[in-house]
Parts: sequence; structure tokens; C-alpha cells
Amino acid sequence: MLEYNASPGHQVCAGTYEHLDSYLEYLVEYLGILPTSGTRIRYSWLDRDELDERCGAEHSGCADALESAGERAIHYHELVHNVLHLVNGHEAHWLFNEGIAEALDPEFFLSNQDHLVHDPRDFIPVEHDVSLGYDTAGEFVVYLLYRFGPDAYARFLVEGNPQDELAKIRTTFQAIYSESFDTVVEEFIEERSCLADGYPVVPYFCSATEVPWAGETWRYTATLACDSEMVLGGDNDRVSVVTLEISEPGNYVIESSGAVVVVGSCSGCPWDASTPVADGRLVEVALDRGRRFVHVDGNDDVSVTISRRPD
Repeated sequence: MLEYNASPGHQVCAGTYEHLDSYLEYLVEYLGILPTSGTRIRYSWLDRDELDERCGAEHSGCADALESAGERAIHYHELVHNVLHLVNGHEAHWLFNEGIAEALDPEFFLSNQDHLVHDPRDFIPVEHDVSLGYDTAGEFVVYLLYRFGPDAYARFLVEGNPQDELAKIRTTFQAIYSESFDTVVEEFIEERSCLADGYPVVPYFCSATEVPWAGETWRYTATLACDSEMVLGGDNDRVSVVTLEISEPGNYVIESSGAVVVVGSCSGCPWDASTPVADGRLVEVALDRGRRFVHVDGNDDVSVTISRRPD
């Protein structure tokens, strides 16, 4: 589904295109969209001057219908907007449009989703502001997906309108979710607990290649050369993503060299596990049983080692 372009002089790493093309497939499947044959989404990695002309100064990217552009080789957020354009009639309040773009951006899960959040209702009356409300919008939509799944949210987007005020949002929410908008917001603010029957919210990174354990130690070593199909991004902004399986819960030691490493949960509940970050040092963290993604950010030789601390 993807057409990919880059300004002259940019080096696009070998794994980027296939990774993003598969990401579009993931999005249409997750949102239950059946694109017509031949549908193409076009992404352009632009120089700053070109991006300013296209998107406006100080914007990191923008999307218009089935085309988007960004200042980086990969901009998941804008591609979500492109795919949402395929949902007939989706024009909800900006908080919910940006919220789903954040929630389905796997980079949103590179930080812990357990900090204090604002009340989503505070952002309903205000104009769209790129510096305001994105974290809260993303976390609230992740909460809605976890509680109710994507089908209801897709209907909510279709029934919404950019000019909706709080009263209209309450009415639409009640009709689709059969629950009070204010009650769900209060639950989101006060206690985002993990439920036994919660819908799994799994970051796209969790579909990456699994690296097996070697005895008691898990190790991933690589040279993040741009011509490697395991490397995503471009120029000096290169990453590699793999997964591992934790078979036994316990305390684990993560050690990295040459990279910033994030180990994120694939459990389906965004608040049940910490997201440890290792930057050239030892990090000890409690890990539950289950699948995890390992996001490795570096430019040269990198090494990541994970081992279980003896009880």
C-alpha cells in the first residue's frame, strides 16, 4: 500500500520500506478497513525547508488524505491519519483523531504510560494546538481501546464531528458505548487498572522477529548499518526492533552497549509493567511472563544482554 519518497541526500535504511508497508497492513486490519484494490498511501521524508513549505513551520509532519510528510524517515503518527482517511465519514473532534494516531503509533509505547494525565474534557473546548493534549489524548484512546476494543472506537469516529462540543460528545459516547462519558473519564483519571477481560492493546513493534534465549542469557548484537534489512530509519537516526519471550517472571538485569534500549510490554495492558530503558549501563527490573519488544537505537555496533537475577 505504500509509496515512499525521500528528499535527495537522505539515506533510507534497507528495512524501512517493508516495515512501513507491513505497518499499513496492520492498521487496516486493526481498524477493520477494506481498502479498494490499488489504494496507495504516499509518505515523503522531506528536508526541513520543504517540510516547512508543505506543513508549516515547527511541525514535525502532516497528513492530507492519502499523502503525508515528515522530518524523519519514519513517522507512524501521520500514516495513521492516512489510513483513517479510508474510514468513510471519520471527522471527530481533534482530540479523538490525534488520540488514535498516538495510540496506534508504536513509538507511543517507548515511554511508561503511568504518569499523571490531564482530564480529556479540558481539551474539548480549545482549538487544535500541537503542543497541547497529545499525551492525554493518546492515553485516553489507549484506555478506550483496552476497555472496549477498536470496533466501537471506529464507530465513534464516524459519528463524531470536528465541531462537537462536550454535550454532543457525551450523547454520541453514550449511544455507542452504552456508558456515561464522564464516568469513563473519571475511571481513566483515577484508576487505570488492568482487567481480566480487557482488550489487548499490542504495539506494532511486537510483530518483530523473535530472538531466542541462549541458555540463561538473551543477547542481541548487531551493526546498525543502513544497508541491513534489520535496520529502520535513515541517515544517523537508525533503530532495530526485535522481540523476546519471558518464560519466568522475576528480576532481570538489562545491559546495553552503543545504544539506547527500550524493553516494552506486549501484554495488552499498558499499565501492568514498567518500560525499562538501558543506556550503556546496568538496569535491574521486574519482568512478568510474556512477550516483549526490544527497541534498539544506535548508529554503530550495538549489544543488548538480558539475564535473570538469581532468586
